[in-house]
Amino acid sequence: MKASVLQIFTIALLLSLMGCAATDTTADENIPRIDTAGMQKGCFYVREVNDWAALTELNILVYAPTKSRPYLITLSRPVRFLENDRGLLLEGDAGRICGRVGDQVIIREGVARSVPIIDVRKLDDAEGKQLIEQKEAGALPLITGAADSNERS
Repeated sequence: MKASVLQIFTIALLLSLMGCAATDTTADENIPRIDTAGMQKGCFYVREVNDWAALTELNILVYAPTKSRPYLITLSRPVRFLENDRGLLLEGDAGRICGRVGDQVIIREGVARSVPIIDVRKLDDAEGKQLIEQKEAGALPLITGAADSNERS
């Protein structure tokens, strides 16, 4: 029995997409992310955000409502060349960001891109300052995952 051109094209497209997904997964494993072990999960209201700083391609430091109340956001996928001068919009359920399904960062540069947020950690002022200092010194503590079993309560 002969396959139609549409069936062959559909199968080829599916195999291609599956190959891309596998490639992206292995590439993401090598992308550094900040060690969140021991950090308390947190939430903040979008309306309270007054500033932010890019730390890595996967991590953003958000200040809400002041610089003394930082939150560490982990994105689901890397954002290459994330710079502090780019437009950033946060969306969450009822205006609250907690790292739940539906929470996202929208990067407004050219065509807006949406990136899901997978984790939010509340930091104290000293931890926020330490991350900024370490980033500026090129010595950010980086790992490839987070250990939720060591969270502070």
